[in-house]
Amino acid sequence: MVPLRAPPCCMIILMLGQEILTAFRRADSRLFLLDYDGTLREYEPTPQAALPTPAIRGLLAQLASQPNTTVIINSGRDCQTLDNWFGDLRVGFTADHGLFHKQPGGAWEPTIAMDDAWKKQVRAIMTRAALQAPGALIEEKESMVWHYRQAADPEAGERIAEELTQQLAAIADRYHLLVVPGRKIVEVRYRGADKGKAAAYWLKQQPWDFVLAAGDDRTDEDMLAAAPDHAFTVRVGGGHTVARHAVTGPAEFRALLSQLQV
Repeated sequence: MVPLRAPPCCMIILMLGQEILTAFRRADSRLFLLDYDGTLREYEPTPQAALPTPAIRGLLAQLASQPNTTVIINSGRDCQTLDNWFGDLRVGFTADHGLFHKQPGGAWEPTIAMDDAWKKQVRAIMTRAALQAPGALIEEKESMVWHYRQAADPEAGERIAEELTQQLAAIADRYHLLVVPGRKIVEVRYRGADKGKAAAYWLKQQPWDFVLAAGDDRTDEDMLAAAPDHAFTVRVGGGHTVARHAVTGPAEFRALLSQLQV
């Protein structure tokens, strides 16, 4: 008996793309909920280096130009960065993991009350951790993120990240925060706002015939779980997921999106 072989990855993408394209063309209202880092764009050694390419901007512009189609970038990035990178496109945003929303062409609106009294303590703890892991860096927005993708000793970076997560837990409880480990990061952010609640905000705007939600990290799982049953949910890259579909990386996901035209 000849063993059955799985279809090659490119064939899976082609088949999935055709299924999504058919649903896309049949729909009267369409919503895209798209993470940025690791989903639309490959990771870079530092957050600042992950600028959108002309191809990515063109892809988003193409999607947003389709009739009755709303494109939302549901990101952990801060408001200013998203404005700088995509503010001239007809897309909407969720920034800082759900802390702010912005309708296409609108203004930023906060979703919860915020008090940054906790940041001084968290900054000090993250700074000590960075000294123990040369190459690690701190990104400060409304949340605070400890990045160790560039740690000189990757194994030490993983160990220190685990220790840092435990050290931050007491402060998180005191200030009603969340400590969220991710892909080569440890993030401290406000409780009460996440990508799942952000997705729910956009989903309730109207009855959407077509929904596609995609992300690559633990924080994106809230968004994927919030999507309705008829949605196309896509995990970009490996890892445990609630998504119905998966692709190996941002390049394959961009190729899938590029097929979607009425």
